[in-house]
Order: sequence, then C-alpha cells, then structure tokens
Amino acid sequence: MTSSDPIPIPLPSMDADLTLNTEYLPEYDTDLSLASPSYSAHPGLTEISLHPEPFSPEISSSTHHWSCETKHMRIDLGPHIWGLTSPSYGLGGTVVGSVKFLEQRQHVEQVTVSFEGRLTTFRPYRGTNSDSASPIVSRTFPLYTSCMGCVFDWEAEHPFTIPIPTEINTPGGGTAPTPPSFNCYFYGSAVEVTYTIKIDMVHKGNLNNLRRHETKAIPVYYLPKTQPADPPLSTIPRPSRLSEETDIYLHWLDRVHTAPATPSWTNTKCKSDLDRFMKAVYVSIPTPQRFSAGDEIPFAVSLLFSKEPYFAKLLTRCIRVVLLKRISFGPKKKTFNSNSEENDNSNHSEWVLTSGQLKYQNEFAEGVRLLRGYVKAGATGRESSWLVDSVGVQYMIRVTVVPPKNLADHIPIFHHEEIVELTTDHWGPSPQPVINGMPTPAIGLASDPQSNWIGNTVYAVV
Repeated sequence: MTSSDPIPIPLPSMDADLTLNTEYLPEYDTDLSLASPSYSAHPGLTEISLHPEPFSPEISSSTHHWSCETKHMRIDLGPHIWGLTSPSYGLGGTVVGSVKFLEQRQHVEQVTVSFEGRLTTFRPYRGTNSDSASPIVSRTFPLYTSCMGCVFDWEAEHPFTIPIPTEINTPGGGTAPTPPSFNCYFYGSAVEVTYTIKIDMVHKGNLNNLRRHETKAIPVYYLPKTQPADPPLSTIPRPSRLSEETDIYLHWLDRVHTAPATPSWTNTKCKSDLDRFMKAVYVSIPTPQRFSAGDEIPFAVSLLFSKEPYFAKLLTRCIRVVLLKRISFGPKKKTFNSNSEENDNSNHSEWVLTSGQLKYQNEFAEGVRLLRGYVKAGATGRESSWLVDSVGVQYMIRVTVVPPKNLADHIPIFHHEEIVELTTDHWGPSPQPVINGMPTPAIGLASDPQSNWIGNTVYAVV
C-alpha cells in the first residue's frame, strides 16, 4: 500500500449485536424530591411587580378636556388630542364645546361664541405700512339673549357647535381653501395665521347705561389634512427616443410636463448669441404637480448637444436640483431709496428644503443624454402648500446647470423653476380618519408640540 492509497475504514456488520450495555451507565435516584420555591405577595428588592388591572382613566390624556374658567363662566372645548397644546381641528371640522354660567341670570344681557381667523404679515424694515392684519374667517353663534326668558335653563351646561369653513373669501375678493394655522419668523419679518374661539358675556348696563363685556379668547389650531387628487407618478420612464425635434420631444410621455431651461451669461459683457442654447436643456417633472410631503419627486434633465457633444459630457457633472420653500408676504410695494431690483425680491423669502440626486443616465446618441433622479418633498406630514391672495407657502423645484468658471464665456448658465404643491397625506381612496366622529387634524404641521405656536419656525436670511 502506497502513501497515496486511501486507508480502508471497517464498517459494522449488519449482523453485529447492537444491544445497549447498561453496565457502565450512571445511577439516578428516582426518589429525589425538589422543594417548591416560596411565594410571597410582597416582591423582593430585585423583583418587578406586574399589575394586571388596567390603567386608571385619569392617566390617559385622551380623557382630559380643554377647559378654562372666568369669573362668571366655565368653558369646555372637548377632549384633549395627544401631542398638541391647544384645541385642534381638521379639514371640515366643527368646534364643539359647552359653557356653564356662574352668575345670576338677571345680570346678563347676552352671551355669544365666535370662531375667528386672522392673517398677519410683518416686515418692519420695509416702512410703517409693511405690516398687515386681515380677518379671513368669522363665525358667531348666539348662546343666550335676555329675551329667552324662563325657557332657557340657566343652571345647565349649554352646548354650541360652529362648523369651520373649508373655503374662505380672501381680502382681495377671491376665494381660497382655509389656510392652516401657521407662523414663520425671519430676521425682521413674520407671517402668522391664527384662529381663536371667543366667548363674550355682556352684562347689563348700570345707571349710565354702560355695558360691561367679559371676554375669553382661546387660541386654537386649524390643521387640515390634504392629499393629491390623483395617484402620483413614481418615476419618469425612459423614452424610446430622444432628439432635438422639439414638438416630438415635448410630448414623449403622458403625465409628464417638459419645459426648456433658460440660458443666460454670467458675464454680462459676453455678447455671444444665446439662440443656439434655447433648446439645449430640458427639465421634466410629473403632472399634475401635486405631491405628498416626504415622498420622492421624480425629475429628468435632458441635454441635447448633438453638434457639440463634449458640452453634454461636461455639463453632466454640473447639474443641481433643489426643492425650495418660499414664504410670500403679499404684493410688492415700492419703498423710498430703493431700486426696482430690490423691490422684485422684497415680497418673499426662500431657502433650500432638500437637494435632489441623479440616479440614472442614458445616452441616446452622441451629445444627447437623459439624466433622471429624485428630490425629497421635505419631511413626512410636515409640509403643506397654501395661498391667500399673494400671501402663503409655496414650494419650487429649481434646476440649475452651471458650467466651470473657465468656460463661462463659452457655455451659459441654464436655469428653470417649477412650482409644485405639497400635501400632508398620501393619495388614497380611504376616507379621512376621524376621532369621536370628527376629522383628525394634521398633527405633523405642529412644529413643536411643547410650544404655543403652530407651523414651521424658521430663521433664514431675507
């Protein structure tokens, strides 16, 4: 047998005795008894006590009511919603509450309950007339008048309901969806949308016929949920062809809006003609341009440089796509000692919310490229577009293509902007969720549950 030959291993015979030899097995005492551990109703220092009974209702914040009291009234505005610091109402909600009187009937002339909304803008360094406050909602419910007489049960709790309108008449004479509670601060500027429930008790006049008002104003939040009317397009498909034939290119896909980017020279002294760049860069986004906050908005940038293919390869690395959040303060106003360019930018402030990413690249021909990517629509549930006349919150996709500085005299900058609408919720056929029969508010619009303000508090350079 050589060293390379396998070593044979003997296998047991099928006729071998396989009986178990119990001679060498250990002995076990089958009569061994183990004492049970001792139990006590009182836990030790290292033990955890579990209580099977349910939590007390007083611990749950959902059973707490928003209530307050004045000298002659006790006001209840219903159950507390977790995560919010004031009574809050959703889209199409109704203010539901009750009032109990603590004063004698003969001293009261009337009691009314009002729901009021106000839009305020403020820019102190734009002159004395730069601040503005306009009522946008006013609903009044008469709770008691002295002519009701003995029919009115004075000692009982008196309920009231005030529906919140989903649409308002704007100060400019138009209509718009009722805006959400909002506040946003900048250096030297602010926008606020506030809502208040006001209970007014009018006491009978004295000898001089002077009536005294006892008023309680309670700040509340209106946080409507919104969603796209149509299912959004999750991606922009790759077209079968791409060419410089503008009419064909602009209609290459359904539900996609395509527009050319505008070229301009960074060097104002450059006199080169821009006509050959007018149809060189295109931007595409889905339509309708309404997306859910937190989702990824698809986009595409097309570079059409068939006569100068090296431009397309160079500009591929020079594309920037961002989502801007813009706060509009109203119509532009001219101020003393200011030029027209300053006035053009004086009515809004904006900042970058998110930046986009390019993920796919296709080359259809030499110098003809399609780049696709996504830009995130902010944080989930925390963004919502609204506009009352020219005041409100808007979102914008901005695409810029900036060539290297050493080529600034040969290749222009390309720029394009598209206004998009953001909603708090996703598209879906399911009905709006309710709590106790009332629409739930969009809690994500509350930037800080511990503060007294609703909306996105942002500090930015104006």
